[in-house]
Amino acid sequence: MDEQKVPLWRDDRFLKIVLQLVVLAIVLGVLSIVTNNIIINFRRLGFNFGFDFLSGPASFGIGDTAIPYTPTDPFRRALLVGLVNTLRVIILGTILATLLGIVAGVARLSDNWLVRQVSTIYVELFRNTPLLLQLF
Repeated sequence: MDEQKVPLWRDDRFLKIVLQLVVLAIVLGVLSIVTNNIIINFRRLGFNFGFDFLSGPASFGIGDTAIPYTPTDPFRRALLVGLVNTLRVIILGTILATLLGIVAGVARLSDNWLVRQVSTIYVELFRNTPLLLQLF
């Protein structure tokens, strides 16, 4: 028995690949036109692309800072202060979450019924709520 060859234009795999390439070309073409129009409109309005703004004054305050900062400092200083503040929050949050997790885990293994139940309720409460709700 000879297996009949299906013509290329009738092969499902080939048609799916061609359809994906056509859709990709259309999406890239539309994105190219849209971004080109956006760039033209920005230039017509006098906006320049680049990093020149980093040397200009930030003109806003930042609350709790580990590095001295005033609103007259340049944007690059504000970005540095934001980076340092973010790293402080990350490190402190990681340490506190680790300690709280260890305490809750050890409490769930406790022989004391009340400690074990409180820890179980705490764990189940946070396990069953969405992260966004916890953040609020």
